[in-house]
Amino acid sequence: MFMVIVQFANWQLVPWLMEHNYGKFLWYVTLMATDILILLYVGYKAVTTKKVLKEELAVSIFTVIAIAFYLGRFIERHFTEFSLIKGLQAYAIPAVNICIIIVLAAPILKQLVLLAGKHLNGITIFGLRFSVSSVRSNAVLADSKGLSKQKHRVL
Repeated sequence: MFMVIVQFANWQLVPWLMEHNYGKFLWYVTLMATDILILLYVGYKAVTTKKVLKEELAVSIFTVIAIAFYLGRFIERHFTEFSLIKGLQAYAIPAVNICIIIVLAAPILKQLVLLAGKHLNGITIFGLRFSVSSVRSNAVLADSKGLSKQKHRVL
């Protein structure tokens, strides 16, 4: 939830920053600072709870990528005459944001699929028979066989 609040603050700050004379100068710095808040939150949570969820780690990695683009574009815009990152950033930042949304929505989608699977178990639709329990048991058996073979090869 904290990450959503920080991103919402970003969206609210950008129009306000663009109205001011120094807005274009402060825009990248402000976005980097708010993204650093996300990293600080994940770091604080990791220190206090002694664990980091895989979703938090993935969001942190994507946030570091976004910060790298903001920093690169800031340096490029204000200290050099290059325009390399400008075209790349137009696609990279939305892609990073979409990846963050997918990572945060994945546990919800997984639960929806499992819930739908429970309701479809044993039903035949258009000649296709849905059987969730048999698929799970086969997958578990295949994984255990693959792992045991792999252990023997390593040893």
